[in-house]
Amino acid sequence: MAITPCPVHPNPAHRWNAWLLVLGLACGNALAKPPVDLGGLPGGSYSSARVINAKGHIMGLATDPQTFAYKQVMWINGVISVRSECCGAGLGVPRALNRKREAAGYADEGYEDGHWYWDTNGAPTRLPGLPGGIDRGSAYDINDAGQIVGYSVDTNLNRHAVVWNRTTFALDLGSELGATHSSATGINNAGDIVGDADGIVFVRRNGAMTTLGPGQALDINDTGLVGGYAPGMVPVLWRNGVREYLPGLFGPMAYGHTITSLNNAGDLVGFTFQKTGPLYNTAVLWRNGKAVDLGRYPGGTISAAYGINDNGQIVGEGNIEPGGPMHALRWKVKPGQLPVVELVRD
Repeated sequence: MAITPCPVHPNPAHRWNAWLLVLGLACGNALAKPPVDLGGLPGGSYSSARVINAKGHIMGLATDPQTFAYKQVMWINGVISVRSECCGAGLGVPRALNRKREAAGYADEGYEDGHWYWDTNGAPTRLPGLPGGIDRGSAYDINDAGQIVGYSVDTNLNRHAVVWNRTTFALDLGSELGATHSSATGINNAGDIVGDADGIVFVRRNGAMTTLGPGQALDINDTGLVGGYAPGMVPVLWRNGVREYLPGLFGPMAYGHTITSLNNAGDLVGFTFQKTGPLYNTAVLWRNGKAVDLGRYPGGTISAAYGINDNGQIVGEGNIEPGGPMHALRWKVKPGQLPVVELVRD
């Protein structure tokens, strides 16, 4: 087995000597299997996989070759089908997909976004806004019971964390929190909700609120693990209320990295700039305290991961040739398997 030295981190405040033990591969290379190109609508140029559920069903966007419009699409067993073309002139983007293939997300509608729900057949519904508000906001997550969380805007343009039961407005968490600006960003299958209010991360469990300190929340999984950002947009996990900083691809902390999804095994995915060459993104997996470069499609130069399920299926987007349009991609990493042997610091 070859032992290949990694470069010392360029920031003197975070100097560390790292040795990556890999099977015949140089330090810094992508060590996961290359992603699969999911393709798009026949004749279309662009596609992007945004969310994946526990059954491996994938939802995202693809351009129509005749109208060039963005349509919401679903991939099941590798076969693409159109779900809808929602949102009028707005661009509808799904952010979460449950086992029943219900989705929640947003549409770009100019000033502020619109909150949207897609039913099991893909039919879209614009969710009702905060009572007495201006009917703008976004939906971030949906659980298997059809509970949706997000935010909606009041007449003073303040954001309120809210809950919907499918297409019915259910709860104004913003007023309950007593915050000027708040947003609910994740809900698990027990109904636990995570979000942030005036810069403080909160967890709502069985109607009781607890706080995790300053930062921004991303999601909460079924074990209660919370993913998000510490101040300065540094990716972190909160485990039993204790904050843990995620490692970066090139240093002990994930400065400049974006996290997008958290599964029930505690894996996260996202993206960051590649280490060398132009400032193009590369997809990243965090597992067992390690950051792994998922790489790009062979011949491509850009990739980003947006979703991961408990089976280790990861979806996102990337080009398949330099300068080419983005295509929906899927990676597969076995549950619990780390596609890099070890990272040792001294």
